[in-house]
Amino acid sequence: VENLLPGEGGWEVVQTRGVIAGYASDISVEAGETIDLRISAPTGYEVQWYRLGWYGGQGARSLRLDPDLKPFVGAVPRPDGFGRVECDWPVATSATIPPDWTSGYYVAVLRPPDGRSSYIPFLVRPPAGGRAPVLVLSSAATWQAYNSWGGKNVYASNSSGAITASGTKAAAFVSFDRPYALARGAGHLLHYEVQLARWAEREGRDVEYATDIDLARHPELLANRKLIVLAGHPEYWSGQMRDALEAAIAAGTNVLFLCANAIYWQVRLGASPLGPNRNLICYKKLARDPLASIDPSRATVDWRDAPLRRPEARIIGQQYGHVVRRFGDWTVKNADHWVYAGTGLGDGDRIPRLIGPEYDTFFDEYAQPGTVLLAEGPVDAVLRSEEHTSELQSPYVISYAVFCLKK
Repeated sequence: VENLLPGEGGWEVVQTRGVIAGYASDISVEAGETIDLRISAPTGYEVQWYRLGWYGGQGARSLRLDPDLKPFVGAVPRPDGFGRVECDWPVATSATIPPDWTSGYYVAVLRPPDGRSSYIPFLVRPPAGGRAPVLVLSSAATWQAYNSWGGKNVYASNSSGAITASGTKAAAFVSFDRPYALARGAGHLLHYEVQLARWAEREGRDVEYATDIDLARHPELLANRKLIVLAGHPEYWSGQMRDALEAAIAAGTNVLFLCANAIYWQVRLGASPLGPNRNLICYKKLARDPLASIDPSRATVDWRDAPLRRPEARIIGQQYGHVVRRFGDWTVKNADHWVYAGTGLGDGDRIPRLIGPEYDTFFDEYAQPGTVLLAEGPVDAVLRSEEHTSELQSPYVISYAVFCLKK
């Protein structure tokens, strides 16, 4: 019904460097709640609000225009000792979500007179229990882990400045109280996620949307679903997030991973001045995490490593290998499986360059009973040592796709 409404072009932001930027007071909201936008802009500007979807190929529907907003130049804070960059900008404009703003991906487009616009992304989630049989989860935690706005994210190679509590230049804390550096403020939305939403809505699928962090904040959203879909880059998970997903699987809910490198790092969620769950905490080294000796089950290390020892393959059937030097070919196995119905594909057929830029491998000792291998393919891989400190050249590694049926 939503996608029968007329769409509108003009929502795309050209990738040119500009100075306007902003962030939202929440990663997801539901009807009746208010979302605040905090924006830094040296000149007056307008904000146009869109819902992203198919809309006859237009890609979005315009919902609201806030014109003639006043300039305000927000300070870029220096990272604190944890590497945290946390802005304290005033509210520029707000929206109370009306009932007809259907669950989905939304962007506020910030338009200054010079045309160098930027995005503020957020989701409208359904009410508790939801209605649609399918719930798509955006990988909001991973968006923030990779966000280097202000000079810091959880990767030393993408961080600058001083050494932090992580022991490297990487941040141990990253905050949602700042814009996204990637894709003119869109984070991972346009690169990893909106394509699935457009396809699902083009095909008339009945879907609703939330974020992976909503698993911790609103686990009731999983009730009565037939399928939960993770299509982006869901690499960073808190214990509450993982526990909620495992409980849904145990209750009989299907989960579909359309990606590699899922549920790899454990994180914790902490509060910011704007509210709970606005900081993502990930030290990545056991010795650096002050909570590791107090509550080892919440240590921010790989899920498969000590003291957690909860390999992601116990859920997915496969788990992360590493990155590829060159993309690999998806080679079909067990083509009589229902996943391949109607495709015309047979065993040994290849889909070129489908594996990458990262890959998963198969671990028989962790896979659930009933696991079926759907595809495999050799990749020219970069492997790491167990300490994750060096890269070793590997001429040949097998990447897998699996179907897991938990009995």
